[in-house]
Amino acid sequence: MKKKYLALIAALSLVLAMFSGCVKIERGIEIRPNGDLKVVSCVLMQESAIKELYETPEEFYDAMMESIDEELSLESFEKLEKKENGVEWRGGRAIYDIDSSDVEESLNKVFKDYEVSYSISGFFVKEVTFELERTGPAYDKNIDDMGDFSSALAKATQNDFTIKVPYKLLGTNGKKVKGESNTASWSMKKVDSFGQKRITMTVSYLNLPIVLAFSGGALLIIIVLVVVLIILIRKNKKRKNPETSEQNVEVSDIPQVL
Repeated sequence: MKKKYLALIAALSLVLAMFSGCVKIERGIEIRPNGDLKVVSCVLMQESAIKELYETPEEFYDAMMESIDEELSLESFEKLEKKENGVEWRGGRAIYDIDSSDVEESLNKVFKDYEVSYSISGFFVKEVTFELERTGPAYDKNIDDMGDFSSALAKATQNDFTIKVPYKLLGTNGKKVKGESNTASWSMKKVDSFGQKRITMTVSYLNLPIVLAFSGGALLIIIVLVVVLIILIRKNKKRKNPETSEQNVEVSDIPQVL
């Protein structure tokens, strides 16, 4: 049975659905150099909305922590506080670990309302394809029995998904994040709120350690070849001028008269 989609969000979806325009949701994956993944889930709510539901901000944070499934490998949970245009926002960021040996299986355990497809290929250039396909209907404001999760996503003022790679992006079908050369983002609103069935995200990046290793090896080979070539040229010159060598020896044998 699939686990809740990023439990941090799912457990709060009833709360989030109650406040249109007061929620920001950011989700994504971060690919590590060894192929392991981090799954990032971030929820922000306006402080005014939180006060309507909780006596203190700490109760809000406690609700987030209690929502996290113990079977998920939680790396960290960070409390967030920020101010934008005079509006106070509070929330949390949870980061989960996924081992490279079972990436796709683990992603499908973390995501509930999507069928996840993940692949990474290439040697010098790594190409990543990440696809989310909805397994249920997208949110429809004309339907009263939509799930709380879908309602929360539909009413979020921001609903983005990001992919972060270990090194600089070479290409992507998403939008490059300003100030971050290795991160691309996509809006999930069409999938979650406007009936789009599927979203396919692609990124490519240079596999820098492999490139450097091969470059270093190639440079070493070139240096060795140059040294060998110089030695062969010198030997060849000596073979072509044996008389010069003999003359040098004879002259050196003549005693010097002071």
